[in-house]
Amino acid sequence: YGSTEPQDPTEDLEQADGGAEQHSPLINGKKQKTTLHEGVIAAILSTAFAYGCVMTTLFIITLPLECERIHYKHPSVPKSVALGMFVAIAGVTQLISPLSGMLSDKYRPPTDDIGQRLPYLVFGSFCTVGGLLGQMFSSNRSLWIRYSFAFFLLMIGLNMIYSMMIALIPDQVPESQIGRANGILALQLVCGSLFGFGLFHSVLGESVSNMYGLYIC
Repeated sequence: YGSTEPQDPTEDLEQADGGAEQHSPLINGKKQKTTLHEGVIAAILSTAFAYGCVMTTLFIITLPLECERIHYKHPSVPKSVALGMFVAIAGVTQLISPLSGMLSDKYRPPTDDIGQRLPYLVFGSFCTVGGLLGQMFSSNRSLWIRYSFAFFLLMIGLNMIYSMMIALIPDQVPESQIGRANGILALQLVCGSLFGFGLFHSVLGESVSNMYGLYIC
């Protein structure tokens, strides 16, 4: 019945190995991630470009100019003191980063399409845009107390976005490409900063009001 030639037992092992390679292999019980193209990694971390544009120009250009206006209206408040208060607010809001990271690690979405990080990324985006709108309107009316609360909301949103952005690297990028992903992240941060500085000194005419429009976009 059938062929009388002896069958090599290693053929079954090779076929089994070949079938396993067609699927995602397991390493230490975990599914190995597929190697990603640099363009895909850049798309995953594209938020870094906007983050670099907003965060760098905000503390180097926008806030110092706003503190000059505060000092002009309230001479008893030195520019350095006003700027130091904003830096202190920014420092306090950084405490949201580990908290949001921990909560997103424990979060289990109802469907795989949502993902663990997306709800926190969306919430951080709403806080960021809301804070920027509040800063823009408060600046136009010189309502500096409201401006400070809006800045607090902005920094909450930015820190949440940054923590989710960093968490996406081990979530989506293979371990062998994490170093390259960090390099792409740093490159986008620098490019976003240069983009913001370039627009401020050219297209936006060194206008603080126009900078808020850039941030919101």
